[in-house]
Amino acid sequence: MVLNYIRVMSIAVIKYSTLKNIDVEVGFMTDFASIPRLLWFILPRWGKYGKASVIHDWLYWTHEVENHRVADRIMLEAMGDLSVPAWKKYIIFWSVYLFGFISWNRNTWDRAAGFNRVIANNQITSIEQSGRVGLIKRTWQHYLRPMKKERVGKSDDK
Repeated sequence: MVLNYIRVMSIAVIKYSTLKNIDVEVGFMTDFASIPRLLWFILPRWGKYGKASVIHDWLYWTHEVENHRVADRIMLEAMGDLSVPAWKKYIIFWSVYLFGFISWNRNTWDRAAGFNRVIANNQITSIEQSGRVGLIKRTWQHYLRPMKKERVGKSDDK
C-alpha cells in the first residue's frame, strides 16, 4: 500500500514551553493526523489539529526531543493553542501517547535505511506518492537483518 503524503510548502516556526523553536523544513512530507480511514468521519486527517499534526510528525521524524512522549505532549499543547475541542484533543493525544512508539520506531528505521522525508525539489506539488517502504516490510527488514548476520557469523565459525 502506497500512501500519499502532503509536502509542507512553507516554514512553520512554533514556540512551545519545551523547546525554543520547532522549525519544519519546506518539503517535509507529512500525512497529517495518522487516523485510520474508518474513523475519518469523526476525525478527518486534517482539522483544527492539522498544524499540530505536522509539528508532531516533524518531531517524530527528526527526534529533536528525548522520546515520542515529549512530542505527544507538545502536540497536546499545540492543539490547546489551536482551540481543538477537548474530546478530540484527548482522543488524538491518548492514541499517539499509547501507540506512537510504532511510528517513532518506524521513523528511526526509515532514517537508518536512508529514507528522507524532506524532499528538496523546486517543482512542488501538493500531493505525491512517497517512496517510503510500508510499516510491515520495514519492521521485517529491521528485525530480519540482525538474524541474517548471526547466521552468517555462525556458518563462518565452522
